[in-house]
Amino acid sequence: MLRADEILKKQFPATKFREGYEASAVDDFLDTVTETLRRYESGTGRAPDSLTADQVTVQKFAATKFRAGYGVDAVDDFLDEITATLRGWESGAAGAPVPAEPGVSLDALVTELQRSMVLSGAQRSLPVLVEMPDGRRLAVHDVVVVDGHAVVRVG
Repeated sequence: MLRADEILKKQFPATKFREGYEASAVDDFLDTVTETLRRYESGTGRAPDSLTADQVTVQKFAATKFRAGYGVDAVDDFLDEITATLRGWESGAAGAPVPAEPGVSLDALVTELQRSMVLSGAQRSLPVLVEMPDGRRLAVHDVVVVDGHAVVRVG
């Protein structure tokens, strides 16, 4: 599942003497995708002007031939990933919680955990696990405030 920040960082191979997509049109469209994903990730959900998966599937871009553009196949493949991500959000089955950004507020973390529990259909309180960079998962014992920062104690 893609995140808004991944959309912003995406780079496509350039074309020059073969057909490509107009880069500025693709970039503008990806800005709209980013806005839509940010709404979902923040928990505000879909707004009336949010992009839908169906709109992504019918999106067309102007072609370039003898000037710089983005590779058609790379853009089309990325649009497929975006469509799958939006379908997950739209169905309410977006799956795992969106990873928290470094420095996320405790309120935002709790909200995201609650949202993911609702989406998963949890009927009871589930243990909260933290996945470490090496793949280990540790149970959260408690959260305390130390020097104005929320500290998650795991073990």
